Amino acid sequence: METVGIGIIGLGMRGLQTLGRTIATLEHETGFRVTAINDRNPERMVEARELLAQMFASKGIEADPRLYRDGEALIAAPEVDLVLITSITDSHRQYAVPALRSGKKVYCDKPLAQNAEDAVTIVEAEAAARKRR
Repeated sequence: METVGIGIIGLGMRGLQTLGRTIATLEHETGFRVTAINDRNPERMVEARELLAQMFASKGIEADPRLYRDGEALIAAPEVDLVLITSITDSHRQYAVPALRSGKKVYCDKPLAQNAEDAVTIVEAEAAARKRR
């Protein structure tokens, strides 16, 4: 099975404990592996890398996600195929639009955006990305 590299932007409860744990649990079935992480709190990134490594190790899988100090660098990273955005809602547009424009798959947590204008911008970027495929 081909590995799908996932980059997580935002390492709070939803991004790390809920989705990160699920990704590790289902890796053998999906091929999904967390390959990169970003959070505005550098200490949280280090803790998250250790926790993710433990989660994957418990399934017999070696994982050592790279730390990115900014989300844009994570989006551009070659080891990332899918960008999982679980940062604070008012930053979703900031990350979703460039990730979609880059051609990568994107999962943006709910709510999609802080306001209607941001939501429309994200939806338009997704529609444009779909046309390019």
